[in-house]
Amino acid sequence: MSRAKLDESRTSVAEAQNYWGFANFPNQVFRRAIKDGFNFTLMVVGRSGLGKSTFINTLFMAEIHDLKEAPASTGSTVRIEEKHVKLVENTVKLNLTLVDTPGFGDAVNNTRWCVLTNFLIFFSPSFLLFF
Repeated sequence: MSRAKLDESRTSVAEAQNYWGFANFPNQVFRRAIKDGFNFTLMVVGRSGLGKSTFINTLFMAEIHDLKEAPASTGSTVRIEEKHVKLVENTVKLNLTLVDTPGFGDAVNNTRWCVLTNFLIFFSPSFLLFF
């Protein structure tokens, strides 16, 4: 390859990296996402002993949700708790918010689910998938 052609190819690569127009928008979004990380909110609901914590730990291949710290339902009061975890895999950051719902699904009459449905309605834009 001649010296002139080599210089031209270097210039075009440098111009492509410095170009901030619409055509480079996907690259800009990708670089920003890698730099800032991804935000993800996860809520798993079900009765006690069903395997919610095991599912979360298996999904992310880490001990994220401590199986020993699962609180018991506190009578008729049901609360929703959030736990924030930061994971890094191959320089990609994940800011994970785990929504813990102790006591939901344990009662015979599930009238306490209104707290959960209100939470989902309020935060529904941040949730991607419902089952």
